[in-house]
Amino acid sequence: MNALLSEIQRRGVSRDQILSTLQELGSTEWPSGSRALLEMLRSQHGEKVDVKIVSDCNSIFIYHIMSGAKVQDLVHEVITNPAAFERFDPSAMACAMLGSSPPSRDVRGGG
Repeated sequence: MNALLSEIQRRGVSRDQILSTLQELGSTEWPSGSRALLEMLRSQHGEKVDVKIVSDCNSIFIYHIMSGAKVQDLVHEVITNPAAFERFDPSAMACAMLGSSPPSRDVRGGG
């Protein structure tokens, strides 16, 4: 997944574009049968139904898709892989792909 997201970023797709697309997917794209499940959850909201999501996806994807579907208030717990965006250093990524180290930088200002 990291390699895929790195390639997407290399092609100029921003973090905000990814998150926006995930929210759009949550509002429009649901697998067969999922709409019925979603409607059942909405009808049971407040009826002491404890909804938990267990997924091998990641927290960023799940929370943004849930946000797009407007179901955050229906879900009590999400058990998944943690995720975070990190700053991207193109030279480090290129070196990692080639199996070398990025050039060192002297932070003392002497050279």
